[in-house]
Amino acid sequence: MSATQPKYGQIINKLVGEIRDGTYQTGDMLPTEHRLMEAFGVSRHTVRQALQGLKQMGLIQAQQGKGSVIIAKANPSTYVEMIQSIEALIAKGGDLDRRLIMSAKIKAEDELAQAFATKMGREFTEIHLVRHSEQVHPVPVAYLKIWVDPEFSSLARELENDGRTVAEIMKLKFGMEIGSIRQSITAISLSEEVADKLDRPAGEPALQIERLYSETTLALPHLRTISICRGDLVQIDSHFQSQ
Repeated sequence: MSATQPKYGQIINKLVGEIRDGTYQTGDMLPTEHRLMEAFGVSRHTVRQALQGLKQMGLIQAQQGKGSVIIAKANPSTYVEMIQSIEALIAKGGDLDRRLIMSAKIKAEDELAQAFATKMGREFTEIHLVRHSEQVHPVPVAYLKIWVDPEFSSLARELENDGRTVAEIMKLKFGMEIGSIRQSITAISLSEEVADKLDRPAGEPALQIERLYSETTLALPHLRTISICRGDLVQIDSHFQSQ
C-alpha cells in the first residue's frame, strides 16, 4: 500500500479495484471486519472508515448481522480523492498521469494579484496540464492550472516526469514547506478551451477546486492551483477530526 495515502484510503482503492476487476461480484459479501483487519494490518476503526467510504460511493450496503454486500460495480474511470489532513492533501493527486499543455511567463492582472496578495504586473509562471487516469486507454479527468514565481518555472518539466504532486515537488525540489492550504470548491460550466481538452461538450457542469499554498498560516501564498474536474468522473471524500 502507498504510504502517501491515509490507510483507510488505501483499503478503499484496493477494494474498489477488486470490485472493478470482478474479484468481487454484485451480491457478494466482502470479508468480515476481522479478516480485513488481518489482511491490511490495520485497526477496526480504519477498516470501518474504509467501509464507510465504499458505502458513500454506493458500492456496498451493510446487512445486519452479516456484513457488507456489494450492490454496484465500480465505474472504471471514477477518480476518488480522499482527504484527511494537510499531509494527505499534499500527497494526493500523484496517481494520475499528467500531460503538459503550456508553460509561459505572464504578468499578474487583478484576480491573480488578489490571490497572491501582491501588486498587479508582478511576473509569474503559468502552467497548464491535463490529468489522465492511468489506464490502457487514458481518460482525461481534470484540467490543471498552476501559478508560481518564475524562479520555479522548471516545475512544468518536473510535473511531467515526476509522479508526485505539485506541492510535494515544491517542497522536495525547492524547499518550500506547506503549512497552510486554503481550498475553495465551486460548481462551474466547462469553457470551450477546457471542454476540448477534457473531451466533453462546452457548458457541461464541472467542479473547480482552487488551492492556495503557504509555508505558514501568516505567510503569503507561493503556489496557486486550479483543478477543473469533469463532474461525471470526480468524487471528493473529506474526513476531518479533532486533534
